[in-house]
Amino acid sequence: MRHVGDAHLNPVVSVAMLMTRRASVIRCLLFIAAQFLGAIIGAGLAVAVTPSELRAGMQAQIHDIISPEQNASMLKCPPQCGSH
Repeated sequence: MRHVGDAHLNPVVSVAMLMTRRASVIRCLLFIAAQFLGAIIGAGLAVAVTPSELRAGMQAQIHDIISPEQNASMLKCPPQCGSH
């Protein structure tokens, strides 16, 4: 099998590599820091290239679809959750 690369695109993969001792603690922390920094930069770029009118419309649509009450009810434990 060929060596593919050491890039971890998901922090869970980095933690799994740490737990299986395929990556050191320092290397894992650096990967996770790079992953979070990449996510922040990517989100910033997405906001920067999206016209403000479109962003405002998207926010309004999200609030029209899911109200705060619906959002809170989705986080509650379903009835079968408590019946063991």
